[in-house]
Amino acid sequence: MIFSKKTLLILIIILLLLLFVLVLPGSTAKIHNAALQGRLAKIKILLARDPNLVNARNINDRTPLHYAAYSGHSDVALFLIEKNAEINARGNVIGWTPLSMASMRGNRDMAELLIEVGADVNTKDRNGRTPLHIASKRGHKDVVELLIAMGAEKNARDSNGMTPLYWASYAGYKEVVLLLIEKGADVKLKDNFGQTALHWASWDGHKEIAERLIAGGVDVNLKDNAGDTALHYAAYGGHKTIVMMLIAKGAEVNVKNDHNRTPLNIASMVGHKEIVDLLLAKASESDSGKEDLDDRHLVKRQVKEVMYQARRCLTSNQKGRRSVF
Repeated sequence: MIFSKKTLLILIIILLLLLFVLVLPGSTAKIHNAALQGRLAKIKILLARDPNLVNARNINDRTPLHYAAYSGHSDVALFLIEKNAEINARGNVIGWTPLSMASMRGNRDMAELLIEVGADVNTKDRNGRTPLHIASKRGHKDVVELLIAMGAEKNARDSNGMTPLYWASYAGYKEVVLLLIEKGADVKLKDNFGQTALHWASWDGHKEIAERLIAGGVDVNLKDNAGDTALHYAAYGGHKTIVMMLIAKGAEVNVKNDHNRTPLNIASMVGHKEIVDLLLAKASESDSGKEDLDDRHLVKRQVKEVMYQARRCLTSNQKGRRSVF
């Protein structure tokens, strides 16, 4: 059988790809597994045979140090570093470093070890998130405290403009929120969509965090780029206690977003009856004496408007605007 040059070239490429997929990963998998399992003796044997394995990448584009940091094996991490492991190696699709892995796992000792040997506390992954973003998002207060003490930027913004305080507020980690504020995190910052940490806390029903943010100076009636306030977010999320607190703090009940929707519209749209009743009563109080505030007629008008708007799919996804309402 005679093959053309083009066919032979294709066959060679296929064979090389098979070699890469089947052989090379197998030669590195042992050291990655050993790092994950904390098998220092095994790692010493493997590196004695091939020192280049210290920074070998597996199929997930991670080095042995990534796995040692993830699993918290300090002795393995130290040995790999002594053998010239890359401290700030970026791994996988996200681009996390070993310090990012330790921050995600909440391993303070490992994070401290990595920082002491040169890990960059402000390195950003492909989403623009630093180790402080990662630790804050997962509620690891002791790691957050360490990172700040070691020079982490408290108001670092990710690719969406969100700071560590945003992520802690959204996830509901009160102690982390309080720590970040104590250390100087700016509660008034807006993300790329005009949202503050208060919008995020209200969305997910974190009352104490929302109260602390308001006490820190966040305007309770601040609108995002789509015209939504924290009250819109709380009404959408169905968080009655947040709605009541926001109103008590001065939130405007009849405020309209860029789609001409009030928090009452939003609560009606998603079926939160208790919040509808509450907002209806508050709206009546604020607009008492007007002919169009008969409760039954107002509800009918609001629901009719919402249904009309929903059919027309008015939710905006324009650049610089993010609204789920």
